[in-house]
Amino acid sequence: MHAGLPIRPTLLHALAFAADAVGPAADAVAGGDDPLRLDLPSLGSGSGELPDAATVRVFASLYLAAELEQAGVVPVAELLAHERDGLDIRSYAAAAKLDEFASLSLHWYDRAGRVQLYARLFGIGAGATNEAGALVNREFIPLFAALCHELGRYADASAAAQSFVGLEAGAQNAAVTLLANLAPRGLANTVLAARRLQDQIRRAVEILRDPAIGALVGARTLQQTIVNILGKDAPDVQRLLDAGMDGQKVLEWLAGALPVLTGSATGAPLMTFGDPVAVTAALWLHAVGLDVQQAAA
Repeated sequence: MHAGLPIRPTLLHALAFAADAVGPAADAVAGGDDPLRLDLPSLGSGSGELPDAATVRVFASLYLAAELEQAGVVPVAELLAHERDGLDIRSYAAAAKLDEFASLSLHWYDRAGRVQLYARLFGIGAGATNEAGALVNREFIPLFAALCHELGRYADASAAAQSFVGLEAGAQNAAVTLLANLAPRGLANTVLAARRLQDQIRRAVEILRDPAIGALVGARTLQQTIVNILGKDAPDVQRLLDAGMDGQKVLEWLAGALPVLTGSATGAPLMTFGDPVAVTAALWLHAVGLDVQQAAA
């Protein structure tokens, strides 16, 4: 299995894994030229084949990006860059970051394009509206919750010293169903979009973690900076960060589990008691407001 992120990754750890996922190893994933059209992946039924590990890892990086978008990471950085000339910034380095962010924005996707992509891939965010209809992947969250519920059962069984009976089949079925949902979306310019988005997110995080930027609004952390800038309109930033990092880790685990799911690792178990992904899956369910009992209903 892929060693993956620690059970409770930091945002910087998560971004490092996301950058690795969309790096050279992703070159084999289907892609194409993208003059900022953000041509979105097909929503067809696909061939029925499961995506490969590299593609799943790209989805993991994009899921993190989707939750960070909801947390306001890129939107707040965009706001600061737009208003940079009127800010009382007393750090040359911080001012340079804002100038560079504003300049590079011409090569990145705007908010409308980003939220449309996240809605189409994962069915979350501002783009997941009723008006968007079938363009929204409304099945992803229920399927992902079902997988996390099945994985979380391993943690419960381990604590009670129970056997694997009934666990393996449920987890495998949930994993394959989720992969089948993602498979037809791993086409077109997904990798190119992921690379642009990761660059944008990394630079946004650098801005929001800069002490000089935080000092403008009396904040010392990225989370506080977002909340202090957005005020009453601020989302639950920490919850969204947790959902993004935990969801990314489960998808990274899923990429490593593909040999078992496809049968190429004959006789190998999908997971064993004590695998930290069981805890991570339960943490994701909590972060998105779905406890184990709700997921089972």
